Amino acid sequence: MARVIPPPSLQPNGNASAALNDEALREYRLRSGLGSIYIQTVIVVTVYTFLLKFINSSFVQNANLPFDPDFWFARFMELLMVSMAARFIRKGGMSREECGITLNNWKTALFDATWISAIVIGALFALKWTSITYGFDFVGDGQLLSLGYIDWSFYCYPLFAFFQEFIARGVVQGTVQKLLTGRYANFYAMLITSSVFGVTHAHSPASITMLAFLSGFLWGPMYAKHKNLLGVTLSHFLIGNFAQLMGFFA
Repeated sequence: MARVIPPPSLQPNGNASAALNDEALREYRLRSGLGSIYIQTVIVVTVYTFLLKFINSSFVQNANLPFDPDFWFARFMELLMVSMAARFIRKGGMSREECGITLNNWKTALFDATWISAIVIGALFALKWTSITYGFDFVGDGQLLSLGYIDWSFYCYPLFAFFQEFIARGVVQGTVQKLLTGRYANFYAMLITSSVFGVTHAHSPASITMLAFLSGFLWGPMYAKHKNLLGVTLSHFLIGNFAQLMGFFA
């Protein structure tokens, strides 16, 4: 990877204080990383689109493969996104605190995540109960909760939730918030993050893709407030696993 070389105006000199020069260099590195993340995002989305088309083709769907192509396709894309995020962090010179890997505000973050998740889970529970009671159960299993949906991914979901929040909130949203200015900077950062997060779930049923998009407007403000991944990861884990037990991901 090419080394970032600051322009002459940002190189150390005797007429500028070291502190201001370091801050200018840091801002330059962060902004130079925007071009890199843009190019990588375009490449990832393009690769994703072609692979998704191939995975959904009749050739793959009728091949009787010994593994679930949809599941491993999702894991491959997650690894690709993690790799892209790691390269951007290194190129942009972001610290772990700037990516949300910190214990700052952890008590408030966990408290907010708990009560907000409880409200969302209650709303999902009410939706499922209403659908069963009035005969329009869109899941079709006729049960409020079912342990039959538990598999190994259920227990690994905390890890999946952390990686997804690290990429979506810690890297994408955190970086876009730094690059944008103005009154609606936070909103646009959440909109961009939600769109990327929704697109990366396009291989899933339409309901899951839409939920992935909308989740950005739940976890985005939480991350913007607390600046750490603890709360959003806990909320992602709680809501995701309860939704699975209620059959929303069936």
